[in-house]
Amino acid sequence: MWHARLAARPADLRIADPGVARMFDERLYKRGALTLHSLRREVGDERFFRLLRAWVAEHRHGTVTTPAFTALAEQHAGRPLGEFFATWLHRAALPALTA
Repeated sequence: MWHARLAARPADLRIADPGVARMFDERLYKRGALTLHSLRREVGDERFFRLLRAWVAEHRHGTVTTPAFTALAEQHAGRPLGEFFATWLHRAALPALTA
């Protein structure tokens, strides 16, 4: 449902670098949520939730970066996820959800 709604909107921004004028655009938040949902499908529930627990434990009350998250995600996935994150974070076109 949310993917279809977002797909109907203009695909003219990248969530990794939306620019100052668009940093609070609602599409960023929805696409971010869809990115995590797709990551969960990509790596499976066990690895996804282990990743989230590790992320919170390591970064509680701290600042974080996207590269730090993607590196930890790859560590927990046990394989490279560069293309996955490039598609979801660095390209304007909304990708299909991971099956």
